[in-house]
Amino acid sequence: MWRMIRAAILGVTLGVVGGAIIGQLYYANFLKNNKDKEENLVSALVYSENANVDMAEDVIRLDVQYEGKEELSDNEYQELTNAVREAVIYALINRMGKDYNEEMSFSDVKHEIIMAYESINECAYECAMEYGIDAECQTKLEYLYFEDEVYNGVEFPAGYYETLSITLYD
Repeated sequence: MWRMIRAAILGVTLGVVGGAIIGQLYYANFLKNNKDKEENLVSALVYSENANVDMAEDVIRLDVQYEGKEELSDNEYQELTNAVREAVIYALINRMGKDYNEEMSFSDVKHEIIMAYESINECAYECAMEYGIDAECQTKLEYLYFEDEVYNGVEFPAGYYETLSITLYD
């Protein structure tokens, strides 16, 4: 009797974990095959209760770096880091909800990100594996300097931003 219960629990657990991994792999593959549609995805986690967002204080930028042994061309490096960034954002939005920036405070968003470090690392690892890169992942929040950039029509002025940093390494 206990064997059947343990087998059932193990089966359900493996099904849930397997489904999550397959979902992330599917999304990484989607990003890889639909690069021209990436402009519809965001590149920063923004907290805003109204249209007057203070970019320096209400934005968490994302920075993905690959410091592994695999030699990548500039194009391959950009493709890998963009895919990891978008997959992580997609996973975080799924975790927090589509309207997280209207329903959660900035500190709640930060808390959710910190609590999701392990999931972020798994997501980044799975995405990198889609590109043939077997890399460990390290995630942390830190302040980094960014140059002027425009993502999806939103201008991010140069300056220091709170940043979700994801480093892939061998």
